[in-house]
Amino acid sequence: MVVFDIDYIHGDSLTIDDNSVIDLQQINYSFSQLFIDYPDAENVELTTFVGTNVYRFTLPSKQGRDKVMLDATTGIKFSAINENMAMKIANYYYQGDAKVSTIFLLSDNAPFELRSRHLPVWRVNFDDFARSTLYISAQNGKVVTRRHQFWRIFDLMFSLHVMDYEEEDPANKLLLWVALFSLLAVISGMVLTYYRLIKGRWSKRKKSLMINTNKKQEAE
Repeated sequence: MVVFDIDYIHGDSLTIDDNSVIDLQQINYSFSQLFIDYPDAENVELTTFVGTNVYRFTLPSKQGRDKVMLDATTGIKFSAINENMAMKIANYYYQGDAKVSTIFLLSDNAPFELRSRHLPVWRVNFDDFARSTLYISAQNGKVVTRRHQFWRIFDLMFSLHVMDYEEEDPANKLLLWVALFSLLAVISGMVLTYYRLIKGRWSKRKKSLMINTNKKQEAE
């Protein structure tokens, strides 16, 4: 678990760090106009998307929260991300030279390496050594997470380490009972070591000394 750098395990090196400076003079669609058009908008952020200035925010809905993305120049709402756009996004943010091997949409039954709250997403797999995968939101085109084979191995080892094979929560009862049992075993071992080695040797030495003393007295 400590062989690889944790930032590599997190997949930070898989994608570019898109911190483009936003020119506010290019923002023709203001925040005030956004809240006029979408008064229920929450978690509004102004960011970049494949070189374009966009607003991302959420709207309450019957299903929970809908993720929305608007062009910050025109105010036009982006439609749901289709397969071609998902591949374009993946190739834009992917930092390697490999090509896309497979791409498919996940609407339910999220895999173990993805939180279900991100659904629906496009899973884009790359044909590289690490078998890298980018998960792209089908609603706002955001790269929600990055995975590769070494992360999957790390995740397996971590689940074995904390003894929680579903939620991977270190604060679980199985780990607590194993820790208590191990502590009891250590204490028992220390007690047995004292009686079998330290006290046992002292008793033998004391007994031997008494026998020698008695023999000496008998000889006198």
